[in-house]
Amino acid sequence: MTEEQAIYESARENVSKLSKLVLEEQCLLSGIESIRWWHYRDLSKKFQNLIPLLEKTSDSSKKVFSGFVKKMDDFFILFVNDSIESVERKNFTFCHELYHYLHHFGIGLGDEFNDLISESHYSEKLDPIELEANYGASLMMCSDEALLYGLAHQWSSYDFFKNMRMSSSAIKSRIVNYLRFNCGIPKERAKSLAGAFIKGEKKERRTFLNILIPNWSSFDEKFRNIESFKPLANGGFETFYHTIGAKTTTASHFHQAQHLFLDMYLEPAYKCTKCKAIFKDDFEYCPICSAKKSFKHMHLNKYSGGNEMEYSKIEMNNQKTPLRCPRCEAEHLDDNFQYCPYCSTFLHNVCLGNEHNKFVQTFEGTVELTLVERFERNDCSKEFLDGGFRYCPTCGSKTSFFEQQLLKDWSAEKNDLPF
Repeated sequence: MTEEQAIYESARENVSKLSKLVLEEQCLLSGIESIRWWHYRDLSKKFQNLIPLLEKTSDSSKKVFSGFVKKMDDFFILFVNDSIESVERKNFTFCHELYHYLHHFGIGLGDEFNDLISESHYSEKLDPIELEANYGASLMMCSDEALLYGLAHQWSSYDFFKNMRMSSSAIKSRIVNYLRFNCGIPKERAKSLAGAFIKGEKKERRTFLNILIPNWSSFDEKFRNIESFKPLANGGFETFYHTIGAKTTTASHFHQAQHLFLDMYLEPAYKCTKCKAIFKDDFEYCPICSAKKSFKHMHLNKYSGGNEMEYSKIEMNNQKTPLRCPRCEAEHLDDNFQYCPYCSTFLHNVCLGNEHNKFVQTFEGTVELTLVERFERNDCSKEFLDGGFRYCPTCGSKTSFFEQQLLKDWSAEKNDLPF
């Protein structure tokens, strides 16, 4: 868990306890989803040592801070700058300062906390404290329960603005944090999804989160069990929507889901523009055609989804031993076998090293090394490779399967298959 995640979880736990107190004290008939920021304000009136103030300041002051909470003797002053034009910002400021009052005094950080307009003005020591207060205020304005309730009932960003009395930026921030910390979605993708919900040019673009967040566990399970987005194309996505009870799907929903899948579930990879194979981000060479990642003609590009070539491969078990001999098809091969006991095929796919090391000079003349000897003498990896690799992904040398002609050359196979 990152420090930022820990801060968010602390704020969520604290606000959860406070929300339960609100339900008890104010006898609300419905659940936490019905709590609004003013319920916390009403609860604060019962704190006898807290004095709330709403007053105007100079024009210059309203550009610097929106409020503060300060300890004076045995009392606390919670001040909200009434000169701030945005009512929603003033609501947020009250919750921000209330969080400070409840959780940040008496821990050696001083007797005053200010809600500054520019967050860059905070000291390094106060940054995590102010971040926690921001998260706490955001959760008071819109709890997890309220967010889920609104989205499940097809609320738009305007509905949240009207019902929660939150600004557009506060709604976006709340959604981004939920996507990041509750769902584990990368920050930039979370911002993109929230931006589409707030400012999408068409309704179909703005409504994806109304499906995604209330059904997050179903999306997460589905995405974890597919290796590419292809199974959801050609009607698969619509079928998935039907299984979760969603009534409609749109092209925009499909594309937002696809981008989310590529960012979050697809292992970072490259697509070789020479042979169209997909391979891992940490490979230096394409294992199908040996194109180098840093090749000047850019044979390799970051993979972002789309068509790719699926080359033939030899099926292996978890120990990288073929399920059957790739030449004579004998089965039940022992993982300790180096060669097939029926046809003498070398059974593991390994890097054979540089071609120049294929032969050695002896007193008897030039001798060709066996595959095992080449494997043991190479300066590259000593690990067994995938059953479809024609070349070593680390150094670009031929593999034992390709050397034995157990795998077809990529160019010949590409010409034989439709693409």
